[in-house]
Parts: sequence; C-alpha cells; structure tokens
Amino acid sequence: MAPDPKLQRTVLLVDDEENVLRALARALRRDGYQILTAPNARAGLDLLEKHSVQVIVSDQRMPDLSGVEFLSQVKERYPDTVRIVLTGYTEIDTILDAVNHGAVFKFFVKPWEDELLRANIREAFAYHEMEQENIRLQKELKESNRQLSSMNEKLELRVAEQTREAVQSAVRLQKSLVDMVRAVGLALEKRDPYTAGHQQRVAALAQRLGQSLGWDERRLEGLKLAALVHDIGKIYIPAEVLTRPTKLLDYEFALIKTHPRVGYDILKGIDFPWPIAETVLQHHERLDGSGYPQALRGDEVIPEARVLSVADVVEAIVSYRPYRGSLDLAVALSELRKHRGLWYDAAVVDACLALFDSGNFTFPAEQLPTPA
Repeated sequence: MAPDPKLQRTVLLVDDEENVLRALARALRRDGYQILTAPNARAGLDLLEKHSVQVIVSDQRMPDLSGVEFLSQVKERYPDTVRIVLTGYTEIDTILDAVNHGAVFKFFVKPWEDELLRANIREAFAYHEMEQENIRLQKELKESNRQLSSMNEKLELRVAEQTREAVQSAVRLQKSLVDMVRAVGLALEKRDPYTAGHQQRVAALAQRLGQSLGWDERRLEGLKLAALVHDIGKIYIPAEVLTRPTKLLDYEFALIKTHPRVGYDILKGIDFPWPIAETVLQHHERLDGSGYPQALRGDEVIPEARVLSVADVVEAIVSYRPYRGSLDLAVALSELRKHRGLWYDAAVVDACLALFDSGNFTFPAEQLPTPA
C-alpha cells in the first residue's frame, strides 16, 4: 500500500538518556516524521493522551517502568499503536516473552544501526496503515452482512433482481478482502528474496493435492488462499533473521516459531467462509504431537492444515535457501515416506507421491529461488 503523502506520521521516542533520544531523533528526522520525545514512561503516557501516535520506540531499562511494562500499558490503552523496544543483550529473554504475548512489534539491540532502524520504522508505519485499512474493510464487510440480514427478513417483499444485486455486492466486498490478504502475502515475500514465490508454489501444490483428495472447488479456493498467506506471521520477524545465511541462534529460532500464532492473530478477525486462520495456525503441527505451536495430535489437526504441511515441506526441501542449496525432489519424497502417518497424513502423502511419480506436477524451474 503506497503511503499517503498527506498523512501525518508521528513517532514517540521514550528513553531516560538524553543522548539516546537525540541520536534516535537525529536518525529519524530526515524521514519527515513528527517526532515526540519523553524522558520516562510516565511522560510518554502523558504525551499519548495529547497526541495521535502511530509508532512508539521505547528503551527497556528505565527507572519508573520497564519498556515491556510501559508498552503493555500502551497496548491496553492504545492497541492500534505499533510498539518497538530497545534492549541490551542481557534482556533478550524478557523481550522474546513480550513479543510472544503481543506487546512488542519488534526489538532492537543497542547499539543500533541507523539505516536498519529507519527501514524498520518505515515498515512499522506501513504495517499500521495496513492494519487500519484492514479494520476499515472489516467494518464494511460487517455492515454489508448486517444489511444483507435485514434484506433476508423482507425477501418476500423484494423482487428477484434486487436480491441478486445485493448478493453481488456482498461477493464483491468479499473478493476485495481476499485480494487484500493476497496482497499482504505478496508484500511479505518482498522482504525475503530467497523465499520469493514460496507461498505461491505451496499454494499450487496444495491445490493439486486437494483435487487428488476429491475436494470441491469451493473448498479448494479456501485451501489456496490459506496457502497464499500461511507465512503472513513472518511480517513481525526482522528481515535479517529471515535471510540469515548461517544457523539461527536459539532465541532467533524461537522467534521464527511464533509466526503461525502471529499469522492467526492477524487473520482471526476476518469473517472468511473458510478456516483460513486455523489453517495458518496449524500448518507446522504434526500428527504425533511433535509440531508447534499447540502440539496438536491426530484429528485435532484440521484437513486443510494437513494438506498445507505436506505441500510446505516439499517446497521447502527442493528450494534454495541462504543456509543451504536446493535438494533433490527425491529427498523431499523420502521425507514424506519416512514420516507417513506419523507426522504427515497418510492419504495426503500418498496423493503427493502419486502426483510426482506420475509426472502430473512439477515446480516450474524458473520460479524456484536461486542464489543471489
């Protein structure tokens, strides 16, 4: 979504060190934001009562309230704000807990890099504006549904043409919402060149698997949409973690593992006719309970998530990643056979093996990511 040049973007900086406030303000001033500064959390809360603020950057260690405590209060009072915390290496566990519970959008470890900070602040404003647009569309959809319900009560008094036009209006609004979610999925992939197209390829394979299982077109449409946004929760994860060419540290991997839950939180408020949010939440679950984030077992994992998990793992294995080269399709199919019925649904695995063994599906080579 292109930024509105007339939109005033305000960032609040909270730190008890004056030199840090000056350095942050100096780094961000060139981007044209309205910048507010506060020497402590209480002063920050006072400013929030008087000003409309979209993005907050707070120090973690402050004398009156910690950054996490301050931002947790901000979340309760001003839930639409995007909250970022500055921290030291010794406070990483505390910050990870705050990220997992939704109080913090991102965190930076001191000392920060100005250009990286500026890029992430731009991303924070873009995310805020996307969320506001999402809220607007949800309100429109709820209002449309309300109007449709009212019309249904008076159907006997209305002519067929009026009813048809009302249904078409609701369909158009639903399509707009679906298109917006797809656009968010594409925007996510722009942040990571090595996984560009990942969600589209997973969606293509998932849809073919659903067809092999005999699913109808309506259900396949929902499966495809869930696949197109299954990694939407990674929008919360710093790009430098997503593109790390080496093994991730434990806390970085723990952060990566939050993306199904974050994706669910983003999508759960949208009134889809399919279980999109639940599919996104469960796409890393395994039938034996060894998956995440809920360690679900057996029938607790919905069919859409079972299909998506198989398509996701096959595409991930055959694609190039910064930390390893692409692997043979045979490696992916061997992985499915090894864990058939344990991690992965046996019927979905059989459908996938048959699809590739028959030559009825291949990932187009020109779409697979290659080393930069």
